Amino acid sequence: MASCRNRANETLMIEDFRDETKVKRGKPTEDLFYIELYPGNQEKTVRVGTGLSDDLKLKLVDLLQSYSDIFAWTASDMPGIDPEELTGRIAALGRFMSKSGEKCLPFFKAIRKAKDFELTEECQKSFEELKRYLSSPPLLTKPVTDGVLYKKSFSLPYLKCLTPKEADYALQEVHEGICGQHLGGRNLALKILRQGYYWPGMQRDAIKFTKRCDQCQKFAPLTHTPVAPLSILTSPIPFAMWGMDILGPFPMATGQRQFVIVAIDYFTKWTEAEPLATITASKCEEFFWKNVVCSFGVPKILITDNGKQFDNSNFQSFCEGLSISLCFTSVAHPQSNGQTENMNCSILQGLKKKLDDAKGAWVDELSKVLWAYRTTPHSVTGKTPFLLCFGTEALLPVEVGLPTVRVLQFLEAKNEENLRGNLDLLDDVRAQALDRMISTKQRVARFYNRRVRMRIFRVGDLVLRKLEVSDPKAAVGKLSSNWEGPYKISKVLRPGACSLETLSGDAIPQTWNADNLRQYYQ
Repeated sequence: MASCRNRANETLMIEDFRDETKVKRGKPTEDLFYIELYPGNQEKTVRVGTGLSDDLKLKLVDLLQSYSDIFAWTASDMPGIDPEELTGRIAALGRFMSKSGEKCLPFFKAIRKAKDFELTEECQKSFEELKRYLSSPPLLTKPVTDGVLYKKSFSLPYLKCLTPKEADYALQEVHEGICGQHLGGRNLALKILRQGYYWPGMQRDAIKFTKRCDQCQKFAPLTHTPVAPLSILTSPIPFAMWGMDILGPFPMATGQRQFVIVAIDYFTKWTEAEPLATITASKCEEFFWKNVVCSFGVPKILITDNGKQFDNSNFQSFCEGLSISLCFTSVAHPQSNGQTENMNCSILQGLKKKLDDAKGAWVDELSKVLWAYRTTPHSVTGKTPFLLCFGTEALLPVEVGLPTVRVLQFLEAKNEENLRGNLDLLDDVRAQALDRMISTKQRVARFYNRRVRMRIFRVGDLVLRKLEVSDPKAAVGKLSSNWEGPYKISKVLRPGACSLETLSGDAIPQTWNADNLRQYYQ
């Protein structure tokens, strides 16, 4: 190996060994040809890439042959080595070899003899032995083919080291064998360790094995932590976005009515509801036309769940005819239509507190609950739905029994003028309500997003579905699994909402929220 005379400190570096050390080197990126610095001496050659042009090759060969005397081919060709540099290198090598002082004794003797250090024949021989020692690590024990290897342990006398094939068998038997109980990754590794077995990376392998266990994945506990940031639905225009849902069944009332169809405007929070005996597409269409379209105009967006009364060709054709964008929520994810779900809770709570034992009278009390809701300031807008809808607060029954200032100061002659003034100011009132609604929802979103643990899916990922959502009839009893599948992600509609397909490629209808999905590993 060639090096310059003034680079004597490289003589003791392992990577500068010659070919006899058999140290693997990286292969050159192009073909090489040899240049003889001394014509006829094939041992003292340098290699040059063939990618050079012929003119550059000739100039390079001429230059190297002109300065061939600056190359040193052995350590003895390098006089003038700094003794301090040499002893420092030897001291550093002492960390990697035993009895370094004995092996380097000729160097120390040569340093003491003369001020100008020169490599003697004895030093050259010691140097070659030193290189050979460093490039050939000693064998601590005699290798035994097919012998059993043991590892010293802190908890047991010895641990038997397993081959990769034996390690796979131990993982499978301890995890899901006769005495297996599908332990977690770390506990599985500790149990195998207590049985007296070991292999490098066993905890990593145990975690990977349990992560891919089919039974462990299907019986994994249900998670309740949010998996996607909260999406804010806001309608800046009154009566442009409505949500609709079915509430029930209730106790049988007059006319065999046991369901309530509810619609709410996302801006004013105005609510329409009607009791029904049956929930069919025609009934939903009739209710929406009579209570929403004929009263407040044609909306732009209608949000519903995936019920058959909404997700059918007749109702979809009805919406298309009015240029209404019909949006469906994800399966078993009512938060997508949260405004309507909150209204449902308000109706239920109001009816419960009014009915007492006369549960069948809920139809008569429904209108009273709706009136109370419409005339109560909403926490999001700070205004009553009645005010945002008509521009004036409604006169409540309590004001009849206990007259307020506006009742006492009522002047019929100026009533119409005052109402017109209220209508002129209604846009300002609605703008204030919109500002408050946006700020409130943003504050709620910030609080909600602190608890989010993102669950990101990509097209082609395998997932499991919640059994209680995909097949509620199968999720019966304490021994049923929590998840079923696997299925494949066919399309990511937005973060947290996906379309699925079977492993054979058959599309699964409806949209699935990430709350009801879990990554599956094979």
